[in-house]
This record gives sequence, structure tokens and C-alpha cells, in this order.
Amino acid sequence: MLIPGTEMHVVTFIFTAVECILLLFQLTFFLLRPSDQSRKRYLILLLSLIFYNIAGGLFPDPNIRIPVTVQNIIAYGCGFLMASYFPFYLYKALGLKKLRFHAIYGIFLFLLLPYFTFFVIAYSITQNLQWAKDYGLIIPFIYTISLVWAITKSVWIKYKETPAGSELSEILGVYAAVIPWASLPVVIYFDLGQATEATVTNVGFLVVTVLYIRKMIMEQREEYFQLQLLNKSLADKVKERTQQLEMANEQRTNTFVNLVHETKTPLTIINNIVEERFSQYSNREDLVIVKNNIGKLIQNVNNLFDLERFQKGFDYYNHDKITNFSQLVLDHLSFFSDWCGSRGITVEAQLQPNIFMKADPVALQGIINNLIQNAVKFTETGGTIKVILRTENSKVLFEVSDTGIGIAAGQQDKIFEPYYQIGRKSNNEGIGLGLPIVKKTILGLNGSINVESPVPGQSSGSRFTVCLHAYIPEANEHVEKHVLNPVYNFDTVKLPDTLPYNNSKQTVLLIEDNITMTDYLRKKLTGKYNVLWAVNGAEAFEKLRTYTVLPDLIISDVMMEQLDGLKFTEIIGKSSEYAHIPVLLISAKNSNNDKTRALRAGAVEFISKPFRSEELVLKVDAIIKKSVSLKRVLVDNALKGLGRPSDNLTEDLLSRIEKNFKSYNLTSREIEVAKAICEGRAYKEIAELLYISTLTVKKHAQNIYDKLSVNNKLQLIKKLQG
Repeated sequence: MLIPGTEMHVVTFIFTAVECILLLFQLTFFLLRPSDQSRKRYLILLLSLIFYNIAGGLFPDPNIRIPVTVQNIIAYGCGFLMASYFPFYLYKALGLKKLRFHAIYGIFLFLLLPYFTFFVIAYSITQNLQWAKDYGLIIPFIYTISLVWAITKSVWIKYKETPAGSELSEILGVYAAVIPWASLPVVIYFDLGQATEATVTNVGFLVVTVLYIRKMIMEQREEYFQLQLLNKSLADKVKERTQQLEMANEQRTNTFVNLVHETKTPLTIINNIVEERFSQYSNREDLVIVKNNIGKLIQNVNNLFDLERFQKGFDYYNHDKITNFSQLVLDHLSFFSDWCGSRGITVEAQLQPNIFMKADPVALQGIINNLIQNAVKFTETGGTIKVILRTENSKVLFEVSDTGIGIAAGQQDKIFEPYYQIGRKSNNEGIGLGLPIVKKTILGLNGSINVESPVPGQSSGSRFTVCLHAYIPEANEHVEKHVLNPVYNFDTVKLPDTLPYNNSKQTVLLIEDNITMTDYLRKKLTGKYNVLWAVNGAEAFEKLRTYTVLPDLIISDVMMEQLDGLKFTEIIGKSSEYAHIPVLLISAKNSNNDKTRALRAGAVEFISKPFRSEELVLKVDAIIKKSVSLKRVLVDNALKGLGRPSDNLTEDLLSRIEKNFKSYNLTSREIEVAKAICEGRAYKEIAELLYISTLTVKKHAQNIYDKLSVNNKLQLIKKLQG
């Protein structure tokens, strides 16, 4: 029974349709895993069989506009190609090593060569298909018998080398696939019909498919089993490593906490001695600085202990106490008023009176301190802080807002994480524990805290809103009387706008964003040097452009906002105008890597905190002394290289001029500039010669003219002749 309009039998069509569907599924799986060589070989076998079925089913057909001879050659060619690939597939798919000769060489010698000889060449010449079949199938038939024997030996050798088990079923499956394939020459020779031929070849393929699927299932199961073992092994290793890390972390934490605990005793002794001295000499500015910095250290130590207690689930607050929250906020605002006033910050308070809560006053004090202190720290001069306390139904709302720098949207959740800091402003130093402790304290009171930035209606600033539970005490209930114990410390240091400039001194530029540190270093260096300062690298560059006299040394902190010390030093080193200025870097980091980075950036010296002021001053002296000596040598060599003086000046006249320099109270730098002017040098040449800016040369020249009461070079020379 044929498909209408074709020579294809229904049996062939059914097999082909099933195999096309199978091809689609297998191709999909192969595209998911292109590296799967086993599936790739199976797809090639499947495609060759489909081509064989189509060619053998449709050809020869006189209705097709292809010569019948060509149709027969194509049909038999597809059959021989499919038959040739079958041994190669068994060799690769089943791992039959003994089939290597047959799979690689035998198919060419005993299948493909007879096909080309009898079915392509001889048949094309004789046009006798029967003769081609009679003689062209003899060699393939004999070869198939020898191949079946070779397959038999290969299978038995393979399964002797592997453990016994399911080998019998696989051996039977191999034979079930090979025998139909081996009988194909017989079917073709006796012309048993298309249906028989298609059944024999496709049944063999179906057996191969079953073997392939069985093998895939076994491999997938083995792969899954190995993955499970690997996952379990990795899980065990991860668990073991996690336990080791947790133990190590616990040990480090305990060691750190113990170390911090050990600092409490010396801190207590130092603090008490300072308090005693401060009560006697409260006007001593150095004692104020020491007292404030010890207070900061104590606050950081206390925060570390508080956070550790929270993380371990210990709550040492007694929230059964009744506290007047309104009075507590009011008392704390009075402590902040002086600090805010000294910084030019306005505080606006709207406090609803007699708001009570069932909470430990110490816990509430920590919340108030932290939120107001942060608002003051991050608000610039001229800004405003608003503190609002009110009730809404049974809730207490405590709001602190400012007009400060604000908090970026991506940081608003992170600020409540331990050790996270919004910026690196050293004059607002902390270790990032305040807000995490505030949040944990609020959660312990079943409250919530929310942050908004910028403040609604403003372009900047932040607003923290704390929501807690109000409490109405009975007439006979005791309201806790709190003892105010503020844990914040005020930085009251103020830097002068300018300092007198002394022409006879060298100049040092300090770049430090901690005002207290800047003021301290300024006082240590002012006796020997002119001292200028900036809060970061960006501001330092702006000031350098305006200075009439460039500094002889720059001392810079490393960690700063906008432009840090390392980047500043790199930029300075690449600047033709400022590259000659040596840079000394100061950092809280003291590893060898940090020192190497500083030196690579171009620093001539690196000092790590904490350092002794005497050490810093000695290093500054040494750097400046060496720099001055180097400049003097360069200038002298340059002047010697000028050769004969200007034609307008005789050597005798120049000698007399040099003798009169000091009689007019000229500084050493002004003498150098005056010499160059008298020798006819332009301002730009003098600037390059003395490693100073042209603006500085002009300033020195004007000072010289003013001191000698002259207006030009000729008058200057005449005046110096004396």
C-alpha cells in the first residue's frame, strides 16, 4: 500500500514520521547541551536513517524529473551511507574498542568502495541495476558476517572487563540491533520489497534507540548520584568551614571585647585625673582638647559594649520605669545650645509638655543624644535643626530634622548597619555604631524609626522620626527622676581666619579635615614656619592658585572627602607649577602596603597615627632644610651658567650692587629675585629658575621696588649702586 502519488510504502512513511518527531525532541535536548557527543552521534545516525527512508521510499519514480539511474544511485547511496555509519556508531556509543579497524577503515574498503565501483561507475555505464546488485552486494554481505563476528568478540571482551550485572540484556540488545542491519544485503539482493526493507532497518534502529535511551538513563542516574555526593561533600565542607569561621570570629570578637574592656580601667584613671585638673585649670585650652577627646574615646568604648550586648540578645535596660520624655528632651537641648551657637546653627524646638513613657531614661537618653548630635555634626554654619516632640493618639512622635548634607537614597537603609558611615569626615569621627544602637533600642521598646532625605519641602537635609508608645501614669505611680549624663563632647576649637605672614620663615600648608588636629599641628609649627591650612585636597588646590607665595612643604592627611591625600599627592606630582613642593602624608593606617602606596603617589615621607609631635616637627625640619639646600644649589648652578652679566652691567658694578642688598632689609628670596632682575631676566625666567610661580615673582619684585622706593629696573640698579 503506497502513499498516493508516490512510490513510498505506508510502513516506510510511518517509520519516517515517527523518526522525524524523535529527531525534533533529540535536537532540542542537544541544543541545550551541545557538548553531549553521545547525543550528537545518535542524531547523525537518526538523520542518515531518515534520508535512507525518504530516498528508498521515493526512488525510483518515473514521475520525478530526475533520471532513474541517478535516483537509484541516490537511493542506494543513502542506504550504504547509513549502513557504513552504523559500525562507527556502535564503536563509539558502546565503547567497543576492538571495532576500531572496522569503524574507521573497514566501512570504506568493504562498503563504500563496492558501492562506488558497482552502483555508481558500473551501473552508470551498463544501466543494469540487477547486475550491480548481483555482484555489488557480495563483498558487503561477506563483510557483514565478519563484522557480526567482530562485534560479538568486542562485546564479550568489554563485559569481561566490567562487573557482572545487566550485561546480558545489553548483549541481547546489541545483537537485536546488529542482526537486522546485517541482513540488509540479503533483503536487497532478493528484492523482498520496500516494506520488508524498511521494517528490517528501522526495527534495528528502534533497538539502537532503546539501547541509547537506556544508556542515557543510566548515565543521568549516575551523574545525579555523583552530584548528590558532591553536593553532600560540599555541604559538609561548607558547614565545617562555617563552624571554623564562626569559632574564629567568636574568638576574635571575644579577644577584641576583652581588649576594649581592659581599656576601661586606664581610661577611667586618665579621665578622673583630667577632670581633677580641669576643675582647677578650666581655662587651659589643651586640657579642654584632652577632655573632649577622652570623652569621644569613652563613648566609642561604651558603644562597642552596648552593640555586643544587643547582638547577643542581652537587654540591660529596665523598661518598667516611667519617664517624662518631654523633660528629658528639654534638658538635653540645653546642653546642645552652646555647641550649636558656637557653630552658628539655629535650634528650633516644639515640645509638647508632660509626655510620659514606660521606658528606661538611659535608653531614651541614648536616642536623644545620637539623633541630635548627628544633626549638629552634618549641618553647616548657618543651618537649622528642628526638634519636635508630640503625641498622636497613643503614639509618641519624636522628630529631629536638619538642613545638612542629607543622606543618599542608597544609604538610608545601610546607616542602621553596624560600622557603616555616611562619609569620611574626620572632624565628625565615629565608628558607625550610634544609629544601629538607636534602632535596636527603639525595637526593644516596640517602636520604629524612619528616615527621610531630603526633608520634604527642602532640597537637602534629613529627618529622623521615632515612633514610640505613650503612657499615662496613675496618680500613685512613681515617675523616674533621671540624672542627666550627656555622652557627647563638643568641638569648640576655632581656627583663625588668617595668620601674620613672616617673609623670613618658610611656609607649610596643612591639609586636614579634623579641626582639632589642624589647630594642634598649627600651634606646634607656627613658631618656626608660616602655617596655612585647608580641609581637603580640593580646597587646597583652590587656595594654592590664590597664594602669592607657594608653600615649601605640604602636610596632608590621607583619608578625606572630595579629594583624599593620595590622589592629591599624585595630582601635585604631575603639575608643572607645584611638582617641586614636597608632600608629607599622615594616615591612621600603618601597614607596609599603605606606606608603599603613599610613596608611589609621590610623598617624600609617611607618618602613621598615633605619632609624637616631636617626630613630626623633626621630619618637617629635615624636609624643608633639604629642600632649601637643593634650591640654593640649583640657583647657584644656574647663576654660574649664565656666563657674563648683561652688557649694561660691569662686574665691578654688579659686585657693588650685591653688597648693598642687605642694607635695604631684603629677604634671601628677594635678594635672589633682585639679582635676576639686575641681570636682565624676565619674570617667567626667574620663576623657572627659582621654582616659584610668576605671580610670586611679581609680588617679590613689587616688594623690592617698594623697599627701595623705585619704579623700574634702571632705578633699581642706580639705587643699588649706592
